[in-house]
Amino acid sequence: GMTECSPVISFNRPGKSVIGSVGPALPGCELMIDSPNGEGIGEILVRSASVTPGYLNDEAKTREILRDGWLVTGDLGKIVNGHLYISGRVKNLIVSAGGKNIYPEEIETKLLESNLISEALVIGRKKEGRQGEEVTALIFPDAEELALHGGDPDADGGADLINEVVAALNRSLADYKRIANWEIVDTEFEKTASRKIKRSLYH
Repeated sequence: GMTECSPVISFNRPGKSVIGSVGPALPGCELMIDSPNGEGIGEILVRSASVTPGYLNDEAKTREILRDGWLVTGDLGKIVNGHLYISGRVKNLIVSAGGKNIYPEEIETKLLESNLISEALVIGRKKEGRQGEEVTALIFPDAEELALHGGDPDADGGADLINEVVAALNRSLADYKRIANWEIVDTEFEKTASRKIKRSLYH
């Protein structure tokens, strides 16, 4: 959902939930995927009577978010059998040297499956003298879990354990999605009022 959509766009119905999907659109709400790639992933657009007519006294922002009657969500996703799947945010997208799209939220979710990792932020960093970006993971470990496994977050033992997590994840990812660099951060990431990491602070 989005506040600009009053605020529901799609939802899974009781007894008809599809794992990984945010469900079909609300009745009377149309969805469109703009400029989908080979996997069917593109920017999610919404059209409905529930969509805002614009921002009060802000014509520039209104033009930015409304396109030919469609609300531009800023989210990336695909529609399969009428169900919407969200891949990430347009502004977070990482583009590999080969021009492939990498969705950092996918990699972050997999990193957070490890009890050793409390928070993770995946970003793209430019390669010197090369096109594209390298996948970089910033990791805030769970100190208690590291200690239980014999690791110290302030010493090589902690780094070794995190390295094992990253290496195992890389083996399960396509080559272009693999984490090229990772760093341990010693404090929690700064967040917005809604508890979302302020990504722009870490690029």
